[in-house]
Amino acid sequence: MYKLCKTEQSAARQKAIARALLAEMAARPYGEITITDLCCKLGMPRKTFYRYFDGKEDALHALLDDLLLNGSLYTSSAPDHPLDGVDVLEQYFRFWLQHKQLLDILQRNGLSGLLVERGTYLVNAQKLPLVTDHSLGPGQRMDRVALFAQAGLISLVLQWHHSGCTQSPRRMAQDVYTLLTSPLFAQP
Repeated sequence: MYKLCKTEQSAARQKAIARALLAEMAARPYGEITITDLCCKLGMPRKTFYRYFDGKEDALHALLDDLLLNGSLYTSSAPDHPLDGVDVLEQYFRFWLQHKQLLDILQRNGLSGLLVERGTYLVNAQKLPLVTDHSLGPGQRMDRVALFAQAGLISLVLQWHHSGCTQSPRRMAQDVYTLLTSPLFAQP
């Protein structure tokens, strides 16, 4: 597990280490990268690395968590121009298109599924504020709805990426909005 930083300086150092890992992953396979490599690249002793992370996978987790927490699910709109569902989803797909290099690196290293894992971890840890104002019937649980939505959206992003992002973010948003607003199963 990565450590939670108490100061801006230590948070910046932790992010620098995670970004260095991503830069190394752009150049060579994740499995070949060592903590020693990262420390040499950053000019820091190994003990500094271990102040922030237990291992290199924790640095990757921190990178993905930061990305998921600080952008992919959040949108902003001006009060005079509220966003509709398709607009929100389009921003979501545009966000991931801007982070296509990260998706490429994860895919090349066989780590795409880690994005789903981290997204669902953040939902379970209640670190992602998802829409919770739906009226659910007796016995229905919002946490399951949030998990389903998070895993589904990230899976659609990965499928879209794996197919080369051939559809525009707007088209993906329209398709996903249709999926989200249509009954999942036909009623007999």
